Amino acid sequence: MRRLFLLLLLANGLLFLWNWFGANDDGAAQRAAEIRSQPRGGRQLVLLSELNPPTEKDEEPPPAAQRPTRRTAAAPAPGREPAAPAGAKSSSPPAPRPVERPAAASARENCHVLGPFANASEVQRLLARVESTPAVVERRWSSPHQKPGYWVHIPPADSSSEARAVLRRLSSLGGGSDIQLITSGGMRHAISLGIFSTPEKARRRMEEVQRLGFEVAINEVQIRKRQYWLALRGSRGKGLSRRLMDNLLKGYEGVKVERRPCSRLYR
Repeated sequence: MRRLFLLLLLANGLLFLWNWFGANDDGAAQRAAEIRSQPRGGRQLVLLSELNPPTEKDEEPPPAAQRPTRRTAAAPAPGREPAAPAGAKSSSPPAPRPVERPAAASARENCHVLGPFANASEVQRLLARVESTPAVVERRWSSPHQKPGYWVHIPPADSSSEARAVLRRLSSLGGGSDIQLITSGGMRHAISLGIFSTPEKARRRMEEVQRLGFEVAINEVQIRKRQYWLALRGSRGKGLSRRLMDNLLKGYEGVKVERRPCSRLYR
């Protein structure tokens, strides 16, 4: 009985050793096969057929850093706008040329645009008045302008000597200090009596010379000149009253006031 027990114990030990070494050999063989199937660098090769193709739901767009950037064409440099024709008329002050806007002016602030002034000296006189008020000069500019005028003249004489004789006679009768003999062009030998801004003024001048016994005519002409504009705003964002504007413009004929956003002066 004792021998049978020892025999069974020995058989169990041999079976245990057989299973132990046999399992290790199979694992070593499997690891060796895996090593032989791997390329240099240690990454395992996987067949495409072994992969499960992703569905549309699983696909994700590439990260932002890898997405193709869309190139946009650079905007063309702003060119100068075509000038208005000489005969064009506008009911509002012309916009000044675009310049960089001062940081002090708020985008919501309103400006008072004053004009047109006939010359730069009128603007200088107004600026002297502005210095004693809370108004601040936002911008000043000038623009070309063409308007109708009325030329009063004595029609051309037949010769230069005849025209000079008429001029001497007119001067002796007190025909005015603005008379001038035209010596060239289509109106050669005519005598200019002045150019006036309104038909009424031209007609008064014509009647004045006619009473002296001269033949007088009126022609409508185009007068080219520059107009001057001034934009004011209140200091520290405060508005300017209508009373202040009226006091500033006392003595200025034909000068109007128009309110507009200050930002529009720089577009």
